[in-house]
Amino acid sequence: MLFDIYQNDLDNDKIPYWTEVYAFKTDPSIDNTGEDIDNDGVTIEWEWKWGYTQSRDWENFTWMHDWKYDPFVWEDHETIDDDKDGIQNTEECRMADWGSDPYRKDLFVELDQMGPGPNGEEASIFPEGAKELLYTAYNKHNLVYHLDDGTREDSGSDTIPFDEITTMDWRSPTSELDKIYDDYFLHGDPNNWRHGVFHYGVMVYQCSVANGNAFGSNSYQISSKGLEEKAKSLPWLDRDIVFASAYMHECGHTLNINNPGVDDQVSKFPWQLDWWKWRPYQSVMNYGYMYLMVDYSDGSRGKNDFDDWNTMDLTAFEEDFF
Repeated sequence: MLFDIYQNDLDNDKIPYWTEVYAFKTDPSIDNTGEDIDNDGVTIEWEWKWGYTQSRDWENFTWMHDWKYDPFVWEDHETIDDDKDGIQNTEECRMADWGSDPYRKDLFVELDQMGPGPNGEEASIFPEGAKELLYTAYNKHNLVYHLDDGTREDSGSDTIPFDEITTMDWRSPTSELDKIYDDYFLHGDPNNWRHGVFHYGVMVYQCSVANGNAFGSNSYQISSKGLEEKAKSLPWLDRDIVFASAYMHECGHTLNINNPGVDDQVSKFPWQLDWWKWRPYQSVMNYGYMYLMVDYSDGSRGKNDFDDWNTMDLTAFEEDFF
């Protein structure tokens, strides 16, 4: 929703005068913004906006009012997730200023990046063009993409001190990547509320394992040094696409995209057998298309193609990885 239309609202609490007087029985001259009268974790104005519907009974020439959410009756908004995007109503309410919609799928991602090195090493900044490619790819499939890249005043994104090699050990939850996750995403709080809302895609200078990989149920990394080298290695590669493709691929793992053809190591080049096998599977999850496109597949190309968009699990990121 790009804008809201309101009726008369004298106290500017986003609840119309008529509703306050005749439905809620509240004082239309007193601002009720932020009140949670039934103590169910969402505000009165949020329950009004998303819980009220109005229809016209043309036979009797009367208006009919229906309340999906009632601001005066406790409802279990901590578990209600009508759009099945893994963001419960209490979280949808918290993210209202970000444009979160409880009836439309939202994908929130926090992007943290490394600062420059002490000897002049320059950690790349995630390209603005790559961000636009990501917004377009998700939004055209009615999955609204929200990237917390530090540009908002209420951002949780951080700049991470430079590290030439960021280590990762699958067997150890104390590797440097996991420490970055704990310090800069959770901020030392294992129950940090952002864990239930945001995926965490950090861009380091260079990871010891790969130029990109998932390292948790809601976390992944891409390495700017390796991606810059990839973009420069082949003249037909577009730098924005290289970065956006890698970022989208690793995010796909946190969306539980596990179709056949995902991460097949022998599908990267035309002279390898599986490149031809998975050719119909036009997805960034297929190594044969990484760095060349920014999209998941829709499964429309017959045999050996798979529908990433409709089989992804937007709730998978809330699971514990270890």
